[in-house]
Amino acid sequence: MSSIRQLTPQSTLDNLKREAKRWLRALRANVAEARTRLERALPNAPSEPTLRDVQHALAREHGLSGWAALKSRLASARSSEKPREQIVHWFLENACPDHHVRSRPAHRMARHTAMRILERYPDIAHYSLHTAVVCGDVAEVSRALAEDPQAASEKSSATAPDRSDVGGSGDLFRDIGPKGWEPLLYLSFTRLPLASANDNALTIARALLDTRGTSPGVPRRHGARGLRACRSRPRARAPRLPDDTRRPVPELRAASSCSS
Repeated sequence: MSSIRQLTPQSTLDNLKREAKRWLRALRANVAEARTRLERALPNAPSEPTLRDVQHALAREHGLSGWAALKSRLASARSSEKPREQIVHWFLENACPDHHVRSRPAHRMARHTAMRILERYPDIAHYSLHTAVVCGDVAEVSRALAEDPQAASEKSSATAPDRSDVGGSGDLFRDIGPKGWEPLLYLSFTRLPLASANDNALTIARALLDTRGTSPGVPRRHGARGLRACRSRPRARAPRLPDDTRRPVPELRAASSCSS
C-alpha cells in the first residue's frame, strides 16, 4: 500500500459501512478502479469478494489488521471527545424543528443553537448528504448524489426513537435522539437563516426527486410523495435571513410543474 489513510471527524462507523457497501457495488459492477483498489489493499483478494472482504480491505487501507481493529480504533477516538455524530444529530435537531418545538421563542432558540453549532464546527455542512441539504450546499449535494444515488433515500441514522409523546414544556432542551429522516424531509423542515438554504431549496428538491426516481429499488411514486411534502414547506414558518427579515420561497409553491 502506497499510503495509509487517516481517520477524520467524518470517519464514523456508519460512514465506513456505507463506503464499504458502495465499494462492493462498484466491484460487482466490474468497475476497474474498484478492483485495482481492492488488490492494492488485499493482494490475495478473491475474484468474487464479499462485504466482509471489502470491510477487511477498508481496514487495511487505514493500516489496521482487520474490521474489528478498525471499529476498536474508532471507539477509542470517540471516547476522548464528544462524538461528532452526536453533534451532528443535535445540529439537525435544531436546524429542522419538528412538532416538539413550540412557540416563536422556541423556534428562534433552536435556530440560534443550530447556527452556533455550525459556526463552531463548519465542517458539519459537509458531514453527510443530510447536512448539505439542510445548509443548501448544492455542490455538495450534487457530489454526494453522483457518488451514491441511493443516498437520496437513505435515512440519517439506522434507528430513531418514537417522538409521538414529545411536545411538552422543556422538550426543546432534552436529547430525544436522532431524527432518522430521509434527505427530502430535512429539506422540507430546514429553517436555517442562510441565503443558500432558502435560495437553493427548489434546485436541491429537484435533484433529490430526480435521483430517487432513477435509483434502483426506489419506486417513482415516492418522488411524487416527497414533492408534495416539499410543496407544503411554504405553509410552515419561512426561514429567516441574517437580517431577520422574512424571505418567501415562491419557487416551492410552483414546484408542481416538475412533478410530471
